[in-house]
Amino acid sequence: EELNNKCSGATIILTNDITVCDGIFSIDENQKPLYNGTFVLPEPIDAIDVFKGTLDGQGYTIRGLYVEGEEYVGLFENLTGTVKNLSIENSLIIGNSIDGVGAVGSICCEVSSSAKVEKCFSSAIVICRGNGLVAGGLAGSVVGEMTDCYFNGTIIAENCTAVGGVVGAATGIFINCANAGDVYA
Repeated sequence: EELNNKCSGATIILTNDITVCDGIFSIDENQKPLYNGTFVLPEPIDAIDVFKGTLDGQGYTIRGLYVEGEEYVGLFENLTGTVKNLSIENSLIIGNSIDGVGAVGSICCEVSSSAKVEKCFSSAIVICRGNGLVAGGLAGSVVGEMTDCYFNGTIIAENCTAVGGVVGAATGIFINCANAGDVYA
């Protein structure tokens, strides 16, 4: 289902868990990504460019999400709406920069000033490579609001500008957010 720009003001409600890839994502002793114990990764999906509606996960989980790309990488590139009650587990998010700009996060790259992320959890592996990128477990950059969010995954950042467990760079509002994950930078 295509969500890019066509869900302005719409509310999407998950009614089940979603499994994108059945296998297990992990990292080796050199912090390189593995899928089912090998370096052969499945085909990545594209990030959703702009999401202007509301996504209510209702406590359900997206598993096996694999997104890889340049500059802005996550489930959503730019969030101008609301994502709430969503978990992301056993997932791999890889962002690379060639132009020195971008953001990487498991839920979204950028949370705009009007956007909200509420009661979300991630235990994803987030890998950020490149000068100018910012990386966070849930979001790369936040100008909006995050409430009751938690990251317990792994972040690997190579030559990135800003890195954080929950968010990489922020000027937004944070209420009751925490990181218990591993951050390698």
